[in-house]
Amino acid sequence: SLSRLTRVSNTRSLSEALAWDDLTGMRLKADKVIEARDKEMTYVRDMKVWEKIPRILAQAKGWGTIKTRWIDVNKGDVDNPVYRGRLVGKEFNNETMDGIFDGTPPLEALRYIVHEAPTLRKGADTHTHIIMVNDVSRALFEAPAVRQVCVEIPWEDISSADKLADNVGHLQMSLYGTRDAAMNWQEE
Repeated sequence: SLSRLTRVSNTRSLSEALAWDDLTGMRLKADKVIEARDKEMTYVRDMKVWEKIPRILAQAKGWGTIKTRWIDVNKGDVDNPVYRGRLVGKEFNNETMDGIFDGTPPLEALRYIVHEAPTLRKGADTHTHIIMVNDVSRALFEAPAVRQVCVEIPWEDISSADKLADNVGHLQMSLYGTRDAAMNWQEE
């Protein structure tokens, strides 16, 4: 673990090595943040979220390159921490794009379903209704990217060869923070 912390301090400034929860502002343990980010990067590699290509090729094809950042949170509590690192794109609203929405239904929709499921109607069948709610972990990585977009590769995935070639990640799958990610997941 010490070598991993050394890697962080050698790669980034000390202030970046100190992690803060993006939701609560509470300080997070650097070694646990590194562990959570490593887990996320393993999943990114397994899902082949991007293909590394030279930046000059992306520019020649007219593909935009967006920056990335980490969202670090403790989904547990102080006594039972559950660290999660999520890599997100920082794509901003700079053009009109149809179909951008949040893929999560509002709470009122769930309340309506819970209310309607046990309600018996006159003349209706009296069969049992079952409500099932699913949560797909890292859902957007399951949806293919439909636009030609590249991302800055985070330092956790950059090799010396990537630095030499000035590689970027050409998205093959959707990435959180890109403008059409929710729409892509909905289609998938």
